[in-house]
Amino acid sequence: MNKGHPKGLYPLFFTEMWERLAFYLMLGILILYSVDNERGGLGLSISQATEIYGCYMAFVYFTPFLGGMIADRYLGFRRAVALGGFLMAAGFFSLGVRSLPTFYAGLVLVCVGNGFFKPNISAMVGNLYKPGDPRRDAGFNIFYMGINIGASISALLAAPLRNLWDFNVAFIGAGVGLLIGVSILLFYWKTLASADIRSKPDPEDVGLGKIALVILLPAALFAAIGYFVGDYFDTIRDSIGAVTFAFLAIICSFGSGNMNQANSVAVSADADFNIPDYAVGLFLAVVVGIVIIGGIKRIGAVSSRLMPFMAIVYVLGTLCILTSKFEELPALVASIFEEAFTPSASFGGVAAGVWHLTLLWGIKRALFSNEAGQGSAPIAHAAAKTKEPIREGVVAMVGPLIDTLTICTLTGLVILSTGVWDDKKDDQ
Repeated sequence: MNKGHPKGLYPLFFTEMWERLAFYLMLGILILYSVDNERGGLGLSISQATEIYGCYMAFVYFTPFLGGMIADRYLGFRRAVALGGFLMAAGFFSLGVRSLPTFYAGLVLVCVGNGFFKPNISAMVGNLYKPGDPRRDAGFNIFYMGINIGASISALLAAPLRNLWDFNVAFIGAGVGLLIGVSILLFYWKTLASADIRSKPDPEDVGLGKIALVILLPAALFAAIGYFVGDYFDTIRDSIGAVTFAFLAIICSFGSGNMNQANSVAVSADADFNIPDYAVGLFLAVVVGIVIIGGIKRIGAVSSRLMPFMAIVYVLGTLCILTSKFEELPALVASIFEEAFTPSASFGGVAAGVWHLTLLWGIKRALFSNEAGQGSAPIAHAAAKTKEPIREGVVAMVGPLIDTLTICTLTGLVILSTGVWDDKKDDQ
């Protein structure tokens, strides 16, 4: 395990192990603590507990976005990790006091602390190795073993601490564990100086002020409107799930759906045929408007004729290309599996610092390939008239299946066989 790796890897390994132990120890009993009314819990309702849990988990995954930026531009990685560890420990100790104010305060502290701790300790692991160092992937494998070990031990400790004493003792135990992890970091502070390397400033970097204005402020505004409006009107409060689902689907349809796809068509038409983008936009608006004005029946009629035709033409086109490259297909398929199951494929995005691009394109492909996660497809299937709802459900499932296994596979093979995947433009 320790042969040939930088000395800083092992302090980071144990620091992360103790942090994950503490984090998952608390997480494993959080819902139980929220709803329990017999053994020292808060006695909340199931709906309240799950709502709190969902909000907490959402912010746990959101705060690293800001914590990473602040560390890279202002604090440095070591200070950010130490600060995050102390904040999380304070949060666990706050949860150790049985009351609603300390409960909410503890969750907030854990969220904020996690934002500073989690992204930056992984960045420090990557900074221990020079670019192109063949040991880097193995180093991340070792580091992630610390995560697995900590999470596994937490599952063995959470129940005994809660059963032998109570919930609050378990939370305090999590805080103590996290302090042990931070102590390891501080003890090897000078050793880890080589991992505390900030990125060079880039004039094209988006500032925190713009992020706050464009992302945080609108998100907070819509969250406040949704919360207070939904709590004020009985109709919305009683059916908040369906209303919220439909409302968000409408926003997605205009923002992430039609606008993006129309822009893609316009850009392609302008680049390949010199057709002005405004002309393409006007044409699409008129055609789509005519279809939509006809209601759900016209949308269904047009889609039932247009979509099979599009799919058949697309599949035939890809098959023609792949037929001409038939001899290369076995090697291409083999290369896909070889690259997919390597350590670099698993950890390369994190190690190379391009996780945000991976996330961005992953969401784009999911949304615009088979509409995974947006929410408009269920609405369309719900409007179908059928005597057997199960059949409609099967139809809904077949769509992503055909798209993922057929369309996407053919597309990937065409891109690889023609070499366009490696054809970079001047502005890329």
